Amino acid sequence: MNDKQNKNLNCPICESTQVEKKYQYHDMTIYLCPNCKMMFQDPENKLPQNNQLADNVFNHTLWELECKKQISKTTVKRISSHLNKPLSHLKILELGVGTGALAEQLIENEATYFGLEPSETLYTQSLKNFPNLLGKIDNYFLSDSKNLPKDFDLIIMIDVLEHIPYPVAFLKNLKQYLKKEGCLYLEIPNESLLKYRGGLRSLLKIYSGYPTYPGHVSLFTTQTIRRALEKAEFKISSLFSFTILGEYERLKIIAKKDSLFVKILSQFFKTTKLDLIFKQGNIAAMVYLR
Repeated sequence: MNDKQNKNLNCPICESTQVEKKYQYHDMTIYLCPNCKMMFQDPENKLPQNNQLADNVFNHTLWELECKKQISKTTVKRISSHLNKPLSHLKILELGVGTGALAEQLIENEATYFGLEPSETLYTQSLKNFPNLLGKIDNYFLSDSKNLPKDFDLIIMIDVLEHIPYPVAFLKNLKQYLKKEGCLYLEIPNESLLKYRGGLRSLLKIYSGYPTYPGHVSLFTTQTIRRALEKAEFKISSLFSFTILGEYERLKIIAKKDSLFVKILSQFFKTTKLDLIFKQGNIAAMVYLR
């Protein structure tokens, strides 16, 4: 899988053209930059393009929505703890509203909130889930914004940056929407040990056997997200991993059911953090303008 690739591709972080094939599964090809170790898909390929929004996989049931609400409560606590202050009265921009669960929690915490959701289906669904979001969220890409305020205290991106083909340029563009003392909080999947996780996903038919979600065009590790943030000239306040399998509500969604076994398994990973030892949790970062 380390055959030199013929097409001229630039690494999305260091812009090197000396990229290699890292992983091949059917119509998915993942490339590796030997220079900075960034992994990525060709953004011009149809596979990631067709799965960027993938509305059909986000038709959440009421049961899953309740899980999302609980997950969002935990997320708000995590953001607040790393921000070292409550979120009340902060002016917050969320990119990628999803089901609207986090937006609802932020508003309940008395934040001045605005969100963007580029998927029309998710935008409609979030308003259906939380009608009070009407007027607080809009349905367009950040690149299409014309009158978006440029004085936010905090920008939040949960599971967004991995869908962006040119993350450094995107991060640099975000800076114009922050106050001088503003900050950015993001969460992304940890794609370390992708070869082994890809084999397991193929065996279990997760993501239809693909080594990662087809719409994830930028595949980060702790090392590469640090490089991307530093190249975008953000000052990193905290960069850390947190367990996914140790969060009961997340594991219920992954397992697609609730059971005593799921509860025991969640407690096991919460106690041992075994998924973090094998770099299988999520990565989060709180960063400030330099």
